[in-house]
Order: sequence, then structure tokens, then C-alpha cells
Amino acid sequence: MNTGFYTSVSGMSAYQKSMDTVAHNMANVQTFGFKPQQSSFSNALYTEMDTNVEGNNSVGHGVINQGTQLLYGQGAFKSTDRQLDFAIMGNGFFKVERGGAIEYTRDGSFDISVEAEGNFLTTTDGAYVLDNQNNRVSLDDSQVGNVPDFSTLIDKIGVFTFPNPHGLAPSSGNSFLQTPISGNAEVAVVGEYDLKQGGVESSAVDVAKEMTNIITAQKAFSFNAKMVQTADQIAELVNNLR
Repeated sequence: MNTGFYTSVSGMSAYQKSMDTVAHNMANVQTFGFKPQQSSFSNALYTEMDTNVEGNNSVGHGVINQGTQLLYGQGAFKSTDRQLDFAIMGNGFFKVERGGAIEYTRDGSFDISVEAEGNFLTTTDGAYVLDNQNNRVSLDDSQVGNVPDFSTLIDKIGVFTFPNPHGLAPSSGNSFLQTPISGNAEVAVVGEYDLKQGGVESSAVDVAKEMTNIITAQKAFSFNAKMVQTADQIAELVNNLR
């Protein structure tokens, strides 16, 4: 096969992954605290055709999808009038414990888990919410009675920041994992964020931008698919001339 065939196939593969990323973003347009991702691309290796001739004599071998980058933008505040809902306006993440592992999320739609050991604040899927000392946020029995009072929770919930939040790795559900690129989690500095009770942070997905991205990726995929067909036709023509 000729170089054009492999170059076009690399483009199809790269933009297929890009379309998958956009589809994932669009599927979470209503997910509280969701942060969209964006594909990044780079050129594949080049081949030098003739080093004795001046000018650019290299031939590229397509494009590579290097993965996705987290777009750490602020979602709008959505009032719910529910005292177990919290939104971080500004920098920061909630720290949660899930099955012994530590994760971070911007989704502040919380619930209460009543257990033999006590009453604990959890995410909607059961992960324990931690305070600034990495302890589970607990509630008194009086706070889960017929007339619950959750006004003091806002002072118990921990908020953490990272030197590079764009380096966090997506995990289960709507959570993220710390990585060497993100740096270690640190307790957020008061004043750099505002923790609001009675509402949640909406998804940060920009629907108009994602529609533009999917159109661009589809056209690029289609163009590379046509190039594969053309390269195949050229190869067949050359073979018939022998």
C-alpha cells in the first residue's frame, strides 16, 4: 500500500476518537458539575525524501490523536432549594472516598447514609464526602430527624485544589483522579472559591461549541475516508498496468 493510504487511515482513526469525545460531552450536558474534554492532535513522523535538495522535502505520515484534555471551566449555578446540594463557585473539588480510593468531583448533589457507625454525607452513588482533614463528614442524629437541619454542613465539607487541575484523570461516574501531572491535592484557600448551599453547578458543556466540533470532526473523517478510497483506486490502477 502507498503512503497516502496509511496517512488517511491515521486521520480516520484520530477523528473517530475525537467524535467519541464530543459524544461523551454531549451525553453529559445535564450532569451536575461535569467538565468536558477536548481532543488534542499531533503530526505523525516525517520521512525525508531528498536531503540534497534545498527546501522542505519531507513527507508526513498523518495525524495522531494524543488523547483528551480536561476543560476546567465554570458551570452556571442552578438553584434547587435543597439543603444537601452544594456548588463550588471558583476553584476547587469535593474530595470523596469510594471503595477505599480517593477521588475528586465538582458534583455537589449529596445524600445521607445512615449506618451503624453513624450518619455520613455521601454522593448520590454512595461515595463518602470528606472534610479538610480527610475525615468522613458526619451528621448528628438530630440532623436526620423529621425536621433536619443541614445549615452547619457548609462549614464541614472539604474543598481541595490542584496546581494543574487540567491534569486530572477522569474516573468512574463524574469524578477525577489525582495524577503526577495534576500535582497533589491541597486544601483550598478561603477566598479563592465560594461554597454555596441550596444549589448545584451545572454542566460546563457548551452545546454550540460541541456542535461545531462534531461537524468539524465528521467532515475531517469523511475527507480522510475519501482519501483512503482514492489511494486504493490508484493502487489498483498501478497493479493493472503491470
